[in-house]
Order: sequence, then structure tokens, then C-alpha cells
Amino acid sequence: VASVLTVLAQGARASEAVVAGWIERVSLTKKSLVFDAKLDTGADSSSLNGRDIVRFRRGGRPFARFMLTDDGGRTVRLEAPVVRVVRIKRAGADSHRRIAVRLKVCVAGLASESDFTLADRDDLAFQVLIGRNVLAGRILVDSGRERIVSDRCGPAR
Repeated sequence: VASVLTVLAQGARASEAVVAGWIERVSLTKKSLVFDAKLDTGADSSSLNGRDIVRFRRGGRPFARFMLTDDGGRTVRLEAPVVRVVRIKRAGADSHRRIAVRLKVCVAGLASESDFTLADRDDLAFQVLIGRNVLAGRILVDSGRERIVSDRCGPAR
């Protein structure tokens, strides 16, 4: 129900949305890093397990350099523009800040450029969490199913 409401609130018809499972294969960036990701309609923003994060400036703009290791064990160094700093609130814990970077992502066969916060997700089951900033208006999540859509990417929508 929450997924349908999310799509409808963004002005899309449910018939236009792709139905995906709560776990799907996703790919990030031109380097085609592939991960199993949790699609989480309860999360405002998407997050990924960025390590060795270094902030720097290029042409006067803030950037981040970080390492990602995909599910196949391939590690790459990425650089991406920092688009904002996000305050993360967790129940029963102090809030903290994370940087958000913009990356190309393919989820449920749909390509887009989306914002991801960089976080230490080593202790979590999934290195990538896809939140409503990617899902809304495009993807309905069936919480009872997994890996039901192609991970091949079509044009950006």
C-alpha cells in the first residue's frame, strides 16, 4: 500500500510503474558495479557502502573520492560531485551527517542519476539501499518477492 501511495503521490499511474521485489540487482555508474540492493519504501534517501571517503574541491565545487566493492568482489575508486550534506536521524540514537553524491544507477531496468549518501554499511546485509528518491513515481515494491525484474537497463526516465 505504501508503495502504491508513493507512486500515486508523484503523479504517476500505477500501470506505468515497474513492479520489483524488495531485493533486486542494481548497477551503479558507467563502471557497471553490480549489487543486490534492498528496495526500501521507508527510507527517504538511497545509501551505499562508500569506504575511504576523501572530500576535495574540483573547479571550486565539492567532490568526494571513495572506494566501492561490488558483490563480485571488484573494487573501484570513484569520484562524484557532493550534492548536499544530509542529517540522518535514527530512533534512539544521536543524529549524524553524511555526504550525498550523485551517481548513475540502474534499478529494475530503469536508468537515472540519483543521490546516494555514503555510509559504512559493512555490518548491514546489503551494501546498497534504494530509497524513495529513486523509487517514487517509477517503481512499486512487492515486499513478498525478490529478484523479479531484469537488471538490464533501458533509457533514463
